[in-house]
Amino acid sequence: MLTKLGFLYKRLPTILLILLIFAGYIMIGLYQEKSTYKTELNKMRAEFVKYQTDTNFIKQLEIHLQKVIKDGQTHSDKLRNDIDNNFIQLRVKVESIEQDSTTSSHIADRALQLATFTRQDYYNLINGIGYNQVMINGWQQYYCSEIAPKNQTEFMCIKD
Repeated sequence: MLTKLGFLYKRLPTILLILLIFAGYIMIGLYQEKSTYKTELNKMRAEFVKYQTDTNFIKQLEIHLQKVIKDGQTHSDKLRNDIDNNFIQLRVKVESIEQDSTTSSHIADRALQLATFTRQDYYNLINGIGYNQVMINGWQQYYCSEIAPKNQTEFMCIKD
């Protein structure tokens, strides 16, 4: 039994050295794994921050589009009121012409009908043009800020 202990005693430094090398190998592996996880965690955090930034930008863009559409509607309403006022003046003139001459009453009626139809068509046209322009500008801004960088098509965007 003593010979076995003596053999182990002589080999103890070698065994301890092997155990120390094995422990060092495990520690190096754990350190590399830890640094890999930290790198991935930082990458995920950066992607999340970018996602939040993009989401906030899109929300701001939507709010801006809604404001521009609302302002366009207000502008259209003001324009319609101005046109209505001018057509009221035209009606008054047409009615005064109608009262002055019975022969011109038919012409005055037709002018009044034409003025009414023209006013409605003009209002619809202006309102449609304004609304379409707002939508086109909004989508162009969205495309140039969100889609074009991802598709490498920034050359299609007009820069002021």
